[in-house]
Amino acid sequence: MKLAADAEVDDKMSVWTFCSIVSMIVALCDDLKEKKIRIFPVILCLGIGLTAKMCIGVCEWKEILMGVVPGVMSCLISKLCQNCIGAGDSLLILNIGLLCGWAFCMKTILLACIGIFIYSIIMLFMKRIHRYSQVACVPFLLFGYIGAWLL
Repeated sequence: MKLAADAEVDDKMSVWTFCSIVSMIVALCDDLKEKKIRIFPVILCLGIGLTAKMCIGVCEWKEILMGVVPGVMSCLISKLCQNCIGAGDSLLILNIGLLCGWAFCMKTILLACIGIFIYSIIMLFMKRIHRYSQVACVPFLLFGYIGAWLL
């Protein structure tokens, strides 16, 4: 049986989930139109979502530190591999990690990587992309986000 306090937390949990979804959709629109991600809307959604989590008290420091790890690792990999992952993509991964948790973020990244791999193999065989082509990451992150949400 659910208590009234549990229902209130469930309702407010949707605030940071909504913020992460909004940031993903805004980033997708930007990435498909301009091949760039505007940083401000992603940071704004991250700030609103984290504020909601902290006001309710369901966010611990350990959870925050673990949520930062995928975004920081993405940024480091990007720098080591000559910007193979954009700064906006790394910020989006950081956003997912902080708002949805480390485990959810790792599922999202894994499913996104699988999607990029399959897409790249098919496009290489069809000769639509070549070895040095760049593939937009945000549509696959959204695919991974939805897939992780359904798992």
